[in-house]
Amino acid sequence: MKRKGNAKCIPVNPDGIFLPYQSAWIKDDSRLKLMEKSRQIGLSWSTAYACDERTAAQGALRDQWVSSRDDLQARLFIEDCKMWAGIMSMAAKDLGQIVIDESSRISAYVLEFASGRRIHSMSSNPDAQAGKRGGRVLDEFALHPDPRKLWSIAYPGITWGGSMEVISTHRGSHNFFNELVREVREHGNPKNISLHRVTLQGCPGAGLSFQAATDAAGR
Repeated sequence: MKRKGNAKCIPVNPDGIFLPYQSAWIKDDSRLKLMEKSRQIGLSWSTAYACDERTAAQGALRDQWVSSRDDLQARLFIEDCKMWAGIMSMAAKDLGQIVIDESSRISAYVLEFASGRRIHSMSSNPDAQAGKRGGRVLDEFALHPDPRKLWSIAYPGITWGGSMEVISTHRGSHNFFNELVREVREHGNPKNISLHRVTLQGCPGAGLSFQAATDAAGR
């Protein structure tokens, strides 16, 4: 367990809180991770937990930059981060909405921890990723207007450390997200991506059940 700045009560084992596929995602520390998922399975919620752990850790070196589908989703993500910070008794200050790029007036919802590091949650404008170092979370990646451009601007931000997490449902076979999935499965995984896959199926007479599979590619 990592020591936190001012944390007093920290869940030691994510397996006791999360479903298996959520726990596997949280504990995977690969530099590049990709989640191919169904809708409404709690991945943004569990990713917020992981962002808090990384950002609040004593001696944390990097901010987190989260790209959401729209402004509403950006606010919801930071609310999840605030919720986890409260549960884990982390000292966190909600800085509200802050302009992070004066030239284009791009803003983000910002949560600052006692470590001095911040989580910046913003909508999908790829230009918001330019010139900023730290971890990346690209949520609902395939739904962005230009996912290829978003990837090309976000990826250099982890050159000097940190990870990039890409989370999405599919949006057609020609979408760049699907190209990345196929690159891992069919073309030797040249980017060394750790690929996770979660599907949701209806079971007659048993409600809904989760079927989760994590591919070992890239690890």
